[in-house]
Amino acid sequence: MAIQDRVESVRRLLSQERQGVLCTLSQKHGGWPFGSVTPYALSAAGEPVILVSELAEHTRNLRADSRVSLFVQDSAAADTPQAGARLTLMGLAAPVPENEIADAARRYLQRFPEAQQNFQLGDFTLFRIEVRQARFIGGFGEMGWVQRDELLAG
Repeated sequence: MAIQDRVESVRRLLSQERQGVLCTLSQKHGGWPFGSVTPYALSAAGEPVILVSELAEHTRNLRADSRVSLFVQDSAAADTPQAGARLTLMGLAAPVPENEIADAARRYLQRFPEAQQNFQLGDFTLFRIEVRQARFIGGFGEMGWVQRDELLAG
């Protein structure tokens, strides 16, 4: 699979899916990987934006260590998951910068209008995952790495 085809496949999968498994490093359990289902939207640059509560275990984890991964898979391949496309994004999670919050909130609410009430509560924050690299598997024998500059270019 050519790199440009892989990049387009990654972008397509991120656009068509709405949730993934967010993996953080557990503060309570000495850095063990901790996974939780997390809805996401995409920033203008194509990076995942998540809305997290301060009550959530994963939020405490990412506030202590910003390294995360987000695993996304093709929901249409639920019956045969290893035959479908899947992706692990690796990056750093940080609150969305003040000057980007309005756009990030708009994009998030386009995908999840029911989340409007969470924006009214004081303990929810939008975080963006600054992608460093991604591992894409499109099916048997179709796999490879995608770097940040490749994913966000264009």
